[in-house]
Amino acid sequence: EDTIGTIEKGDYRHIVSFGSWSVEHYIAHALKQCGPMHLAAVTWSIASGPIMQICNSIRAKEILSCRMVFDYRMRRWREDAYGILTSERQSLLEMGQMLNIRLAHSHAKIYLLWNDNYHLTFSGSANITTNPRVEQMVMHENEELLMFHLNWIDALFERSDPFDFNVDKK
Repeated sequence: EDTIGTIEKGDYRHIVSFGSWSVEHYIAHALKQCGPMHLAAVTWSIASGPIMQICNSIRAKEILSCRMVFDYRMRRWREDAYGILTSERQSLLEMGQMLNIRLAHSHAKIYLLWNDNYHLTFSGSANITTNPRVEQMVMHENEELLMFHLNWIDALFERSDPFDFNVDKK
């Protein structure tokens, strides 16, 4: 919370972590301060802990919808996370909720959170992993910027492969 502070309309901030935060902390902070939000993300990797946090936020209806695109390699390098994502997606589906995940060749790291009142874009070096290294992010509260990124993320999502795609064929 101290790293990001109070989110206000029109905010534009550059943030450096020095290992003190990870993307899941920003997501949790935004949800706490701004209320339930939609989440769209493109990231190279995700870890088990943040997966559970995101899934629990979906169950609690703090995350209203969730679309994520991961790099194909995530399945090989994060087998534990892949297993949790597989079971959590099924669990959420059985509850009538969705965790939409696709796979693509991507190294982008961008996270969009929005509702009727806030339009947050976080972009920078951080994956959705707990990382003790220095990471940098730019946070911008701006609807036009969010829509720009949401348009290309939606296009990437539509042409990406399903989460259960056979990675060995790529």
